[in-house]
Amino acid sequence: MNHYLTKKDLENFDKWSDEEITKFLIWDNVNALKFFGLKDIEERYFNGLKFAAGRYDKHKKFLDFTDSVLNKLFSIVKKKKKTVLLQDNRYPLITSVIKNNYNLKFIVSGKKERLSALQNFSGYLSINCLHGFIYKYWSKNDFKYLQELLKILENKIKKLDPDCIILYGDDKPIERSILMVSKKLGIPAINIQSVLLIEKFPLFFGALTDYIFVWGEYFKNIFIRHLQSKRDAKDIYILGYPSIIKNKPPESIRKIRTVYYLGENYENYNKEFLGIKMQTIENLNKICQSLKLNFFYRPHPGDDRELLKNNLLDVSFTSRDEKLTDSFNKGDVFISFDSTALAEASVYNKICLQLMNYPIKTDDLEKGGARIKSFRTIGELESYLGQITMNPKKIQDFFLLNNNYFIATPSNPEKRFLELLKKIDNKNE
Repeated sequence: MNHYLTKKDLENFDKWSDEEITKFLIWDNVNALKFFGLKDIEERYFNGLKFAAGRYDKHKKFLDFTDSVLNKLFSIVKKKKKTVLLQDNRYPLITSVIKNNYNLKFIVSGKKERLSALQNFSGYLSINCLHGFIYKYWSKNDFKYLQELLKILENKIKKLDPDCIILYGDDKPIERSILMVSKKLGIPAINIQSVLLIEKFPLFFGALTDYIFVWGEYFKNIFIRHLQSKRDAKDIYILGYPSIIKNKPPESIRKIRTVYYLGENYENYNKEFLGIKMQTIENLNKICQSLKLNFFYRPHPGDDRELLKNNLLDVSFTSRDEKLTDSFNKGDVFISFDSTALAEASVYNKICLQLMNYPIKTDDLEKGGARIKSFRTIGELESYLGQITMNPKKIQDFFLLNNNYFIATPSNPEKRFLELLKKIDNKNE
């Protein structure tokens, strides 16, 4: 299912056939999602691109004019620093470090990302115009649209002239296109982990990326196993969690009061999963009611919130403006299937429970060494939740698990990130 690139493939990627390029840019991703159990993926996948392309076409004149003016404005002052092209402002700490030590430029597609570029007085690479080429390739089955995409992207990157490109993943077509261009232009690329990586998922980032920064030893070992035929382990670095954890609670909880279920939107790709999702939320709500605990469902950004609320009238939902960090500060227990937010909650020293009740291949995070207790059935989870609710001393056993192996939390993440960036700088000089 994977492209399974070898070192020889990487050395000769510029000689790939049209079929190999198409497979790498698009079909690896689509087929991996199908294999993962998301049956309705292809139509939704390309209709999403069609929607994005239509939205760009509608605002094309305004966006192109704005992008041109702002990039000219920010290029007036020439800085005597190396330029880093960053995917977005996902981690403000990383953005701040780059801005203070390099000439920062962004990869943008939406209002929020453009605003970040504006606030940081940074030039940027707009990718809005690229989605249409991928949709046209699919609808017309013509490789020329992917050729055009790569050509336009190459010209855009040449204008920004970055010394390094930093991405937060490379499984999607635009990200993989950027990596193909970066290879052609000889620009080193770094991939920073920003999601919970599932070893059983048949598609992994890192194939064309020069360097990989991961959260902890657990993820580094996964990469070494997956990429051993493609790269050297010395190019995989442990960055740790790239944020400063504020108001981190002590590693003990005297009494459990509030439980959160962190939503995922698998039903968007397989309608059969909607029933599992609603039944899970309903059952967890009843369990918490019987234990006299507050229960909140935190919807995934891709959820049909209104549909769920209309069918789960007794369930409390978090408000639309409640940030994830606010939820971490309010909640004591967090439950999910394999949400990235569950891994992040463990960094905040919360009690994290993995409920593996979807017919989807995923990793048992507890067996992997995370400070996350894993359960196959909701009955098993109910029993454990009851035990730690009635007997707070049981909670102390949970915190004996070593979470630092799973996600490292350096005391000075800014310093760690800058050290790694400088190290790569020196490697490429």
